[in-house]
Order: sequence, then structure tokens, then C-alpha cells
Amino acid sequence: MAKTKEIRNRIKSVKATHKITRTMEMVAAGRMKRAMDRMVEARPFVAGFQKVMGGLVSGGDSIEHPLLEVRGEIRREAVVVMSSNRGLCGAFNTNLFKRCMEEVRSIRDQGREVEIHTVGKKVGTLLRFQGESVHSARDIPDRPVFGDAENLAATLLERYQAPAGEGVDRITLVFARYHSALKQPPESMQVLPIQADPESMESSGGALGDATIFSPDREAILTRLLPLYLRSSILQAFLETTCSEQVARRNAMKNATENAEDMIKTLTRNLNKVRQALITRELAEIVGGSVGLD
Repeated sequence: MAKTKEIRNRIKSVKATHKITRTMEMVAAGRMKRAMDRMVEARPFVAGFQKVMGGLVSGGDSIEHPLLEVRGEIRREAVVVMSSNRGLCGAFNTNLFKRCMEEVRSIRDQGREVEIHTVGKKVGTLLRFQGESVHSARDIPDRPVFGDAENLAATLLERYQAPAGEGVDRITLVFARYHSALKQPPESMQVLPIQADPESMESSGGALGDATIFSPDREAILTRLLPLYLRSSILQAFLETTCSEQVARRNAMKNATENAEDMIKTLTRNLNKVRQALITRELAEIVGGSVGLD
């Protein structure tokens, strides 16, 4: 009897969990749709921006600009990792943490100093647990806007443009890139100094050529567009990460819901077996008692 009561309590508990995971799956699916729409809308803008920047950087004579300059001696690098503020999204944050530590170890193996900046609480917690020092931390917004990217870009520019020996010489961004509902791998992207993407140059027709007329001159255009390009790239990383987070959470809650349903079926089957065994035993006792009376 005690075992039957125990199984019933377990079924009741699993059903309560099933309701929670099912609700969280539905909420994550709604948020995923909104985040995906915003990410898809922003992708053509960033891709077009890359083509324009590739053409400007490779067109005509080379231009010297602080945000394009590759420093000869790199002493200190910064790694900025984006993650979620909340859990229950499978291995999403763990994968970002592993990619971040790969970057950190690679930098240290080259004999350089490294500082870590986090956007989102979860990876920051994992880094502190591993004894790493987090230089700056901020929450990742649920619905990133251009102002969020602008604030992060200002922080990174401040570190990059600090006097020699006080700032950093290279900044790498670690974020989740959305490919499909089943694939959101962590990726690394160098944000400072800004690199001209060769693929973007080819897709934009390569260099703009000497016949192109710039007004104002190409250097003035680059000076104005480079900070905007940095913010746009960061905003796209924000959107990719938040979309990947919701997809990962939806998948995790969907798997949890299906596991709860399977567990309920198994427990119900076990309960029926126990009940049948009790009924069979009681019948056997009744039959045995009647035989004894005879």
C-alpha cells in the first residue's frame, strides 16, 4: 500500500513539473519568434554594411585609422563573452563558457595578458567559480536595441584607446551564432581592430577603384562609419545570442516536457502493475482462506 501511495505522489509531482515545462516551452517559443524576426531583419543591413566597408577599406590608397591599425606588439587582449541572464536553456551557456576559455588559454599560451568582460550573468558566474577575474559585467537585454550596442561599444573603445600599457591591443567577442533550430554554435569575432572581411570585399566587387568619387573624402567617410560599423556588428551579435538563447531554452523545455510525459506513462504502468499484484494477492488470500474452512 505504501508503494502505491509513493507512486501516486510521484505521478502528481511529475505532472506538476510537466505543466511548468510545457508553459515555459510555450513562452520561449513566443520569445523565439520575436527574437528571430528582429535578427533576420538586421542581417541584410549588417551584410550590406560589410560590403560597403570592404569596398571603402580596399579602394584606392591605404588609409591609416586607429580602429583599423594592427598593432605591432600585442601585450594584452580582451575577451568579451555574451551569455544569458537565466538558465534552463540546455548547454547554451556551457558551450559559450568553453569557447571563452579556449580563447583565454590561447592568449595566455602566447605569453599575453588577458582580461575578460561578460555580457549576461551565467558565464560570469562560471568564470568566477573557476577563479577567473571578470573586469566588467553587465546584463544582456531581452530585446537588444542600438543603444545597448552603443554602450558596450563605448566601453570597448575606451579600453582599446587607453594609453599604451593601460588598455588592450585586441578585442575578441564570443557569442552564439544562430544557424538553425538545432544549431547555435559559439563563435569568436575580432571586433577591434576592425578587420576588412575578404569575402565581403569579393561580394561587393572588391576595391572601388580610382574612378570612384568620394564626397567627402574616403578617410572622412571611414572616420564616420567605422564606429557605426562596430556598433552594428555588436548589435548583430546581441540579436544572434538572444535568439539562440530562446531557441536553446525552447528545445530544452520541449525535451523536458517529453521526458515528463514518458515518465508519467512509465509510472502509471508501474502503478497499474502494483495494483494488479495487490488484487491478485488479495484474491489468492481469499481463495486460500475458503479452502482452509473446507
